Amino acid sequence: MSHNHCIRVSLDLKGENIYFDSIFCEEEITKGVKSKIYKGRLTYKPLACPCCGIKNKKYSIVKNGFITSRIKWLSVAHYPTYLLLNKQRFLCRLCHSSFLAESLEIDKHCFIANRVKQSIGMELSDAISLKDLSKRHFVSPITINRVLNSLGKKLSNSFTDSPQSLCFDEFTSVKNKQGKYSFIYLDSVSHKIIDILPETDIMDYLLSLNQELT
Repeated sequence: MSHNHCIRVSLDLKGENIYFDSIFCEEEITKGVKSKIYKGRLTYKPLACPCCGIKNKKYSIVKNGFITSRIKWLSVAHYPTYLLLNKQRFLCRLCHSSFLAESLEIDKHCFIANRVKQSIGMELSDAISLKDLSKRHFVSPITINRVLNSLGKKLSNSFTDSPQSLCFDEFTSVKNKQGKYSFIYLDSVSHKIIDILPETDIMDYLLSLNQELT
């Protein structure tokens, strides 16, 4: 069993295109706090150029160095944890465009791992304030709100397959200055978030759902 496999398991890292050197973790002071820094590289053989669509044949796409990104990861042993990731840069020799290696673990142009966003979303079912939630994940309350807003955009509010029981709560939202509080509700069994509303006045919303069901 390779050390890459062991590290992926310990970090709950599903992407098999991320590799680690023999010295893969160090402790550093980040923003005045002792942190765990994992060092890895993301590389693979691309099937085609995302810019022109030409398939990668006869070395039409070549490796062209790395670009390093610091990715916020789930905390390890209650320490802030980061993945210092060297992303492979590729060059298409046909259209002369460059592009970076991508991973399902991290959204494009984002520096917070999807694991962190999922963890924040799951903990919304707990009785916890945004301030405590941000401390637990070592991110700012503004980041928590950004994650919540991004989750809200991805959620479906269709009640065609509504769960039998719901749980709901309100939370303070930095973005929502007028109402101060936002409303969230989810499946009480699976803890899957159904929708996030920008304010707690939900009568119009519930009436619209009633019209969908009738």
